[in-house]
Amino acid sequence: MIWIPCSCFGPACRTGRSLWKQFTLTDKQLLLQLREEFALFKKETDAIIVALQKENAILRERLAKYENPKNSGNSSVPPSRDPFGKTKGLRAGSSRPQGG
Repeated sequence: MIWIPCSCFGPACRTGRSLWKQFTLTDKQLLLQLREEFALFKKETDAIIVALQKENAILRERLAKYENPKNSGNSSVPPSRDPFGKTKGLRAGSSRPQGG
C-alpha cells in the first residue's frame, strides 16, 4: 500500500478524515504519471542549472578584468597606456586669458 497526503489543508480536516489517504496498487497510472512528471522536471532543472553555471563562469571572467585593472599607478605600465585618458590637473583656472 502507498500513503499519499490528502488534499486537506491544515491539521483540522473539514470532512473529519485523516490527513492521509490510502491508495492501493491499482492506482499505478497516477504513480507512473507522477514519476514521468518528476523526471521531466528534473531534466528541465538540470538543464537550467548547467546554463546558469556557464553564464556564471563567463560573467566571473568578465568581472576579473575590472577588479584589479593595471595602470601606471599600480604597475610598470607607462602613463600613455592608461585606459581612462588624462587626469585633470590640481591647479585652479585663472580669470586671465591664455597666451601672451
